[in-house]
Amino acid sequence: MSLSESDFCFVDIRRTRFKHTDNRQGVHTHYLAYMRAGWARLVSENEDITIQAGDMLYIPRYCRYQSYWYGDPEVAWISLGFRTFPDPEGRQFPLQRIVPDETDRTMVLQIPLGRAADCTSVGLFLQLFGRLLPRMATADPDPHAALIRKSVRYMEAHPQASVPELAKECGISESGYYALFRAVTGRTPVAMKQKIRAEQAAALLTGTDLPVEAISDRLGFSSAAYFRKVLRAQLGCTPRELRSRRHEGI
Repeated sequence: MSLSESDFCFVDIRRTRFKHTDNRQGVHTHYLAYMRAGWARLVSENEDITIQAGDMLYIPRYCRYQSYWYGDPEVAWISLGFRTFPDPEGRQFPLQRIVPDETDRTMVLQIPLGRAADCTSVGLFLQLFGRLLPRMATADPDPHAALIRKSVRYMEAHPQASVPELAKECGISESGYYALFRAVTGRTPVAMKQKIRAEQAAALLTGTDLPVEAISDRLGFSSAAYFRKVLRAQLGCTPRELRSRRHEGI
């Protein structure tokens, strides 16, 4: 597992009375949230959960959901976004409510918020997550889904890998890989590769001050213009718009 500060975004969010978010297209980051005030309801394809002040929440990457945040006079929560899941066993965890103990609550309040993550904030987060992980519910195992998750992780490490190379990595035929990938994810391997490159670009845009041209080159795009085109097609925004959202959280 390889981690960098740009994989993390830790922010404090406060809204007056009500906030609704529609993430039915799926989120690009894992989130751990700590509810400071108010309450929230989150509804995904398989879960419908409610959290109160003092609870914590886990939202998995690619989760499609809607959330409703209520407060009187305000709703407030700490949003801890992270792109790499720190579990060496590769287990999958669904959207879920987590009941923290007093030590967990103390630790989450110690994490520096509202600026670029650094070794201190990432270290505190990983200590907290290490405490929570044994108490989190895991998703039902699915060997086909596990194989495709392995393939997606390979894509993330090798975003320019070809479909034949990805099929070989999974030990199945190219046609079988294509069909299984589409059945599990709802998209083609090529579409997923474009999505991953766009997400990696978003992480660099929101987590670093690298110029757009440097990010385009690093991710292997043929030109900055094509990079902008892919980003808009995949994420619906420009590099400048993404940079303006770097502190929004969930």
